[in-house]
Amino acid sequence: MLKIFAVLAEPAEVFADLKSKPRWLGPFVFTTFCLVAMSWYKSCLRSHSPQVSLAPLAVAMIFELSVTGLLWLGISAVLYLATSLVARDHEFTFNEVFAVVAHCGMVYILGEIVNFLLVQNEFFNPDSFPVRNRFPVGLDLLVWGREVHPLLAIVLHTINIFTFWYLSIISKGLSIITGLSLLNARAVAGVVWAVGVSFAGAAYYALGGTNVGINFKL
Repeated sequence: MLKIFAVLAEPAEVFADLKSKPRWLGPFVFTTFCLVAMSWYKSCLRSHSPQVSLAPLAVAMIFELSVTGLLWLGISAVLYLATSLVARDHEFTFNEVFAVVAHCGMVYILGEIVNFLLVQNEFFNPDSFPVRNRFPVGLDLLVWGREVHPLLAIVLHTINIFTFWYLSIISKGLSIITGLSLLNARAVAGVVWAVGVSFAGAAYYALGGTNVGINFKL
C-alpha cells in the first residue's frame, strides 16, 4: 500500500514498474477513502456532532467511488486517444494509461487535502474566494477579494503548483509507458489540461455555480 506514495518522490521508478504490472486499485481505494473522510468531517461540522448515520456515509462513499472512477476513466480515455494519435508506432494499453492516471491521483488528493484544511480555517472569509469552496492557491491569488468573471477565476485557479506537479509526473508516466518523448508527452498532458478546464467551465454553466468540488488537476 505504501508504494502508491512513491509516485510523489520517485515517479520514474513507479511508472517503470506499472509498465509490466499496471496496478490501480491501491490509489483508487486511498483516494476514495480520503474524499469520504473529508465529506464525513464536513458533515460533523454542519451537525456539530462527531456522529453521522451510516446511510449518508454509505451514499457519500458510493458517490465518491462513482465520481472518482468516472473522472479517471474520462482522463484516461482522452489521454489514450490523444497519445494513440501521436505514438502510432508504440505499443501500450488503456489499462497502463489508467494505472498512470490512478497513481497521479496522489497529487490530486494531496491538493484536495490542502484545499480542505485551508477552507476550514476560519481566519479566511470563504466569500472572498474567487472560486467558491476553492482556496486560492494559483494565479487566482491576484484577484482574491475582487469581482471577476467566474470563468476567468476558474482558469486562474487551475494555474497553480499542484497542477504543474500533476502535469509534470503524468507527462513522465506517459513517456515511460508509451515510449513518447517527454516533450510530446507534455504536449498531450497540456491538451488534457485544456479539456479539463473546458469541462469545469461547462459544469459551471450547467450547474449554475462553482460548488462542484473539482480541483481542475486534469
